[in-house]
Amino acid sequence: MLASALSMDKVVTKRLWQSMDLPTADYFEITQQSLLNLDVNAIHYPVMVKPAREGSSIGMFKVDHADQMRDALTQALTFDDHLLVESWIDGAEYTVAILGDRALPMIRLKTPHVFYDYDAKYQANTTEYLCLCGLS
Repeated sequence: MLASALSMDKVVTKRLWQSMDLPTADYFEITQQSLLNLDVNAIHYPVMVKPAREGSSIGMFKVDHADQMRDALTQALTFDDHLLVESWIDGAEYTVAILGDRALPMIRLKTPHVFYDYDAKYQANTTEYLCLCGLS
């Protein structure tokens, strides 16, 4: 039980942030069961499909149109039976590591990929890590 309590869950994290009035992208959840009733034409695209309990951008897909949605969801469900579908936010990507109670310097992530995906993180030699990141 302790291991599951400490594991990552993007949906639980979103709910915690919302309970503290922190802004987050609009989202909804998908399970194998809810997939049966999903109207892909009612979704406001683009969105990001994410396995709720995976890291390293594994199983994540940017979806721009309804005709791509079912395939993205089916593929993501091979990594986790619980998905998070978030509104896509255009903009630069940043990361901040926290060590104990101290935030380390921010890093801007630049990649020619659509987003900072698994390949950009671990395999590509085109990803740039900018520290100083350009933010105050």
